Amino acid sequence: MDKLANERSYYGFLAADQLDKAYRFAHGPLEFDQKKLDHLALHPGIQRTHELFILERFIDARHEWRQATRYSFW
Repeated sequence: MDKLANERSYYGFLAADQLDKAYRFAHGPLEFDQKKLDHLALHPGIQRTHELFILERFIDARHEWRQATRYSFW
């Protein structure tokens, strides 16, 4: 259980609670493919989402995001 308590997961947090240990979040840099990100940024729905977010129209942005990602294109 001690090893599990060191994992960043639901069960890891439960184990840490049982052992009275601090949660381990295992922070690390996000790895991503810049070419895929650039390609994604060209998608019209993603562009609309971004613009709506900048305008603080969060409900509209969430709706646009759901529509844009409804069918996986990655």
